[in-house]
Amino acid sequence: MPVAPIDSVFESIRVSDNDWLISLSIEQAGTIYDSLGNMLSESPQGTFLLLKVGGDHFLQKIWFKNFDKPFETKVVFGKRLRLDKNISFDYSADSILLANKEWIYPFVYKSDTDSAYNVLEPSDHEPYYSMCFKTLKTDGSNLFFTETSLSKSKVFLSNENLNYRYNSSTFVYRSFIKMLSLIKGNMKAFGM
Repeated sequence: MPVAPIDSVFESIRVSDNDWLISLSIEQAGTIYDSLGNMLSESPQGTFLLLKVGGDHFLQKIWFKNFDKPFETKVVFGKRLRLDKNISFDYSADSILLANKEWIYPFVYKSDTDSAYNVLEPSDHEPYYSMCFKTLKTDGSNLFFTETSLSKSKVFLSNENLNYRYNSSTFVYRSFIKMLSLIKGNMKAFGM
């Protein structure tokens, strides 16, 4: 997702130096549809924003209209959901700035047969993710996880992801898990 639509979100609301925004774009590769064109997967798909504005936190879905016509593409902002005050966020503007320096590494495992290190590429049916972390102090940058598996292991592979320990200790990973949980918990509110 380009940074420009995220910039327009910040431009449309009053924000302070301590406010922040995290976007998560989810593309379900290999999505299966029924004969009527309904998606059979209940996994979320699209771009979602998690915003901290003042003392409140919001979740919002955005999508692109006329995406196939580059000069006519518009960003459409869905209903902004105010999150319950009991949901805790220990995110500061500084932690958002640090997220721009982190990365999630690919699934690497050591082969038992030849003691070689191998990279496991994602399958065609795995979702693709990208995230952007933005504050007033930074323009934000996209982190793409298209070649990354965020899991510790795979059903078909007995070897563990050697990068999982580092990946799961990052702010990016913790933000991803928290945001995915919030999105799944509010799918009905988004009409999904």
